[in-house]
Amino acid sequence: MSVAKDLAHITVSVAQATDINGMPWKVAQTRGFFEREGIVLDKVLPAEGGGATLHNVIAGNLPFGQVATSSLVNAHMKGAPIKIIAGATQVPFEIGWGVLKDSPIKSVKDLEGKTWGFTNAGSVTEAMSFLVPKYAGLDMKTTKRVATGGVGAGIALLQSGDVDITFFPPLTEKEHAKDLRVVVRANEFVPYYELTMIVSSRNYAEKNPEVARGLLRALQSAIDWIKANPAEAGEMYAASVNVDPEIGKELIQKFIDLDVLSLAFNPKSLAVVEEGLRYTDNIERVNWKDLLTDAYLPEGHKGRMPD
Repeated sequence: MSVAKDLAHITVSVAQATDINGMPWKVAQTRGFFEREGIVLDKVLPAEGGGATLHNVIAGNLPFGQVATSSLVNAHMKGAPIKIIAGATQVPFEIGWGVLKDSPIKSVKDLEGKTWGFTNAGSVTEAMSFLVPKYAGLDMKTTKRVATGGVGAGIALLQSGDVDITFFPPLTEKEHAKDLRVVVRANEFVPYYELTMIVSSRNYAEKNPEVARGLLRALQSAIDWIKANPAEAGEMYAASVNVDPEIGKELIQKFIDLDVLSLAFNPKSLAVVEEGLRYTDNIERVNWKDLLTDAYLPEGHKGRMPD
């Protein structure tokens, strides 16, 4: 019992915790990587959007969270007591733009002047509704956008003809393969974009540096385990979302191939976040050096801080 008293018990909030983004937390918890670092993860609070996740972290006085990068930037600029201590997901593979199966839209070239459905204002999907058309060479002046409120609502607007194409993630595509078809994935034109990052709230990491370092070591061990055991990781993911194990294996392998999961700071992925924020929030410049710290990242996995 004396050992348990020495363990750091924490609760965290993770955006889309049940999706692959949250897999490192699940793996680190189930494989004992947190306990090995002296940490007990008591609870993971899931949240759908970046704002909701960040609210959980700040209002709930939680030590850590995995939050949409755009939400972190906006909160930091408003004076929120946060510090980003690691990356999390650096490739926008999960942002798929799709149509109904029988749609005449076959490729990104057919999207000239069309209406794109994104989830909510300020979201990654809104940013990608600007960035994908731009990098695909479409006429930005004729591209239209509609906030749908969510994946299901976006599909409903697609069916009613109110949008020509809408966002849905890989799992939705797999589950509705008879009815839906992805035309383009964001990473085909935007290879890097830091979707989510790991944040410490209210100087917790500064006051508890060994907990922060242990947390990131455990998550890095989990990422390494996923890469070394894709089939088992795929089955674990499939079981958590109740889909066919082969779907889970396929999606996990795709995340591995594209190097989506990474704690290291990637200036390329952060630069594109900054570009997206110019469209969605009229933010011209992000002071990354004030917002980020690599003090707690494992050696060999720090990446590079933005200039």
